Amino acid sequence: MTREQAASKVAKLRKLADGSPNPEEASSARRKADELAAEHGLTENDLLGDSLSGCYDELVDEMQKLGAEAGLRGTTGKAFDEIFARLKNPTPSEKVGRIRYIRDFLKGPVASALCFLPSVEVLVKSMRETVDKKLASRGIDPETMRGKGR
Repeated sequence: MTREQAASKVAKLRKLADGSPNPEEASSARRKADELAAEHGLTENDLLGDSLSGCYDELVDEMQKLGAEAGLRGTTGKAFDEIFARLKNPTPSEKVGRIRYIRDFLKGPVASALCFLPSVEVLVKSMRETVDKKLASRGIDPETMRGKGR
């Protein structure tokens, strides 16, 4: 079995575990998923990579559109411009880390500090919701995308 096949099987087992009303079946599926991931040396980034790859570009486009609609200027506009510059052209393996970066920024102290302007507060809230909805639509719990140590 290839790593890609193993990752696909782990994803299916996790989905089964999360959706099963039978606690024994859920536990068994979760255990098998963990064993298979360990056997093939799959990290959480490996397992999330495929799901995130499909939504990453859509997510960045939606966030840029929200930023453009807000018409940010000055220091606040530069802060968001810097964020979007960091998000350009990632390799597939970088996408997981960049999604974590986006979530951490939007839920962190810098975004909170920028929210002294009502228009920025609305923008940050819209971006937070966009990120969480996009991840959820791909079957990813947004809370699993929090950065390390947060």
